[in-house]
Amino acid sequence: MPKKDGSRARRPSSRRKFRIVVASDGSPQSRAAVAAAVAFPWPSGAEASAVVATGDPRPRWSPTVAGGVRAALRGAAAETEKALRRRWPAAVAVVVDDGPVEGILKCARGARVIVLGSHGYSRLERWTLGSVSRAVVRRAITSVLVVKGKPTAFREIVVGWDGSNHARRAIDLLASCGVPAAGRVTVCALVEIVEPQAVYDWIDTLKRKPELVRMPGTSHFFHRKLIDLRGALQHTVSPWL
Repeated sequence: MPKKDGSRARRPSSRRKFRIVVASDGSPQSRAAVAAAVAFPWPSGAEASAVVATGDPRPRWSPTVAGGVRAALRGAAAETEKALRRRWPAAVAVVVDDGPVEGILKCARGARVIVLGSHGYSRLERWTLGSVSRAVVRRAITSVLVVKGKPTAFREIVVGWDGSNHARRAIDLLASCGVPAAGRVTVCALVEIVEPQAVYDWIDTLKRKPELVRMPGTSHFFHRKLIDLRGALQHTVSPWL
């Protein structure tokens, strides 16, 4: 609702602390996730920490190799902590003796966002392609930011909208964040348009064909429905903007 000065009132934010957990293993992908976490326009007062999971040593590893792995991961934790402290002076990186997925989820309990790289290749090939990020997204009960590629300035953000609670939480999360200079958020809702002939062709492939009612000249009806959908979307999203 607009204020008297013409500006728009911001949706009240939750009293819960905005805590960010960044997953790292020293790989290029995790470094990109750390850089993205530092650059993203989180709300003021946000806090960040990092987690590095050592996992269980592989059966074939000698004590020397296993010790080297743990030392490398402790080094990754120190590197991540230093990077986060450029924005959050009190940030810490913890090393946990769990597998990557379990360690991330345990440390992220009560957090608002988990940040991690899209590919989990570490220097020691501990994480298979995409397996960690995919598992975290599926099992997490909080928002997850999966970073792919080298991060740049966050100015263009696109949100897919389907009216679900997850979509509402995405809008709510972005509304709580700061707006970078020249920043823009686009909310996108897609409606699949099916060509009538495609439906006819599909019905012809069925053994038991349903009754088909042809209604010529109804394109204006569906166009009106699309206009209604756009209006409903704008009305639903506007309280967050």
